[in-house]
Amino acid sequence: DAYHFDVVVHERRAPSPFSSKITRPQMQALLDDFGSEVSPMVIGTLNEKWNPYALVMGGEPTFAGRMALVSGRPMVAGNGEALLGELGAQRLGLQAGARIPLGDKTYLVTGIFRTPQRIVPIFIPLHIGAEMMVKGGQIDYLGITTPDALQVGRYRDAVERALPEHWTCDTWRERNRAYF
Repeated sequence: DAYHFDVVVHERRAPSPFSSKITRPQMQALLDDFGSEVSPMVIGTLNEKWNPYALVMGGEPTFAGRMALVSGRPMVAGNGEALLGELGAQRLGLQAGARIPLGDKTYLVTGIFRTPQRIVPIFIPLHIGAEMMVKGGQIDYLGITTPDALQVGRYRDAVERALPEHWTCDTWRERNRAYF
């Protein structure tokens, strides 16, 4: 519950928010309307020696700070740090303080976060993830946090009205029941 978005924005035709493509102008329009409550994220897989399907999530440090850590501490953007999913850390035999190669760099794993995913998720700062994924100036995923959890429906409706016709949004809880 600690590291969810209240509203998840995605293309209607996308099978998952993770396969949506949000352009920078679309994201900027939502930023103008919702400010710091909008948290862009890039998501993709990399073929690494330690895992051929490493799920890489690049996001804002504010979002990473909300993740439920099992051990360690939150990462600090710009310090070559990352967070690793709990099941992936167990599978790889890694703990907070370990180093893990990703792309052409090695990152310090500062924390292990709780996740139900069977794949190996690794969370890095948004700008690094965007560089790794190079998706033509597009964001894969956009989450919005709300200052009042009781107003999620109102935010969802306001966001949906601001989106182009081929876009929609869901609440995080609807999309990610496995987390709760």
